[in-house]
This record gives sequence, structure tokens and C-alpha cells, in this order.
Amino acid sequence: MTAGYGVSLLRRLAEANEARGGVSKGNVNALAKLTMQYRMHEDIALLCNEICYGGQLKCGNDDVRYRKIKVRRGAKDRKSGRSEATTVYS
Repeated sequence: MTAGYGVSLLRRLAEANEARGGVSKGNVNALAKLTMQYRMHEDIALLCNEICYGGQLKCGNDDVRYRKIKVRRGAKDRKSGRSEATTVYS
């Protein structure tokens, strides 16, 4: 017997919507495809966009698309003993 952990809650809700007739029965607001995102740099979103959205996911604006943050100097490299500033995407 399984506890049902292999199926996400969102998948269960989507399947329940389809079982009730889906959009054809007027359940229009039950499911919506995400097409705009406002959290990730475009390069970070690329993998998810290609795998999950077939390239349809777009950045909400240029601030999000190109946003970078600077991170303080990291730990010293064990071999060289150097610390370097690192730029990461938010």
C-alpha cells in the first residue's frame, strides 16, 4: 500500500478537475498555465522553461531578465588561498 506521496497535490487537483468535466463543464479557473515569471534571471529560468513549459515561459520585465546580485567574498580556495568576489543571479 502506498501513502500517495508519488503524486503531487497539484497533479491530484488537475486530475480531479478533469474528472469533473474540466473546462467543458465551466471549470475555467481551475487550471491556468504560467506564462510570465518575475523571480528568476532568464538564464536560470531557461532549464525549467525548456523542460516544463516548452519555451513558453517569459520573464515579466527586463529588471528580472537581467538582474544580478553581488555576493561578498567567499571562502578562500584551499589550493591557491585566494578569495574572489562572486556574481550570482537572483
